[in-house]
Amino acid sequence: MRYAGSMPYFQLTPVRKPINEKKVKQISATRVTLIVVANRGIPMKFHCQNNWNEQDDWANEFIIDATYIIIAATYWSGKFADIINVEGDVLPYISLLQNGDMVVKYSKIIKVLIP
Repeated sequence: MRYAGSMPYFQLTPVRKPINEKKVKQISATRVTLIVVANRGIPMKFHCQNNWNEQDDWANEFIIDATYIIIAATYWSGKFADIINVEGDVLPYISLLQNGDMVVKYSKIIKVLIP
């Protein structure tokens, strides 16, 4: 794992970024609904990190509104909660969503992270 980053497969993330940006802009221009999904891998990232990295790219690299991204990752993809407790303002810093410390769904606490 020490030199994994030098292997060709792991070089794909930087190469894909301009292609992904072009695709996202083309799709956005057609007014197709974008949905955040977790069924793809990103080299050198665990699958649990994929959504957070994708959302951060959409917001900071492709300049997509954070509110739209949150809706794409929750409402349109069928994942929803009544309340997600996050310290900080996620609209300018969408990556804060990965640090949510409590989730309430159907008026019941379903996740509590204790620091």
